[in-house]
Amino acid sequence: MATEIQRRYFEADRFTDAYREASDQWLARAEALGEHGRHHEAVESYQHAIATYPDAGRRALFCTVADIQRRENDLPGAISSYEAHLDFAPDDARAWQGLAAAYIDIGWRESAAEVTEKAQQLLINAGG
Repeated sequence: MATEIQRRYFEADRFTDAYREASDQWLARAEALGEHGRHHEAVESYQHAIATYPDAGRRALFCTVADIQRRENDLPGAISSYEAHLDFAPDDARAWQGLAAAYIDIGWRESAAEVTEKAQQLLINAGG
């Protein structure tokens, strides 16, 4: 539902340059916080950047957020972020691999096996 609402906003030009500029500021803040090891705050800023201007480039940041969350041992958050990324980029093998790793970290071995298989199939298809 949220994706549909965002699509309609883009089609109606409701997301303007001001939204993009605000998102750029959130993104710059996230990157600076990450460089200073303030990962929790960086995740929040990335999430604001995505929400403020949710174009494809910003939504791709869900994978970056997930990677940080996984490193910081926020496994439920990482899983949620990988899944959000995969909702719009289902052919991203790296995100499937990250999701599999998060599943392993949280102890969901069967889910990890299924997701690993999906990632492997995507990598095989990309190579052929």
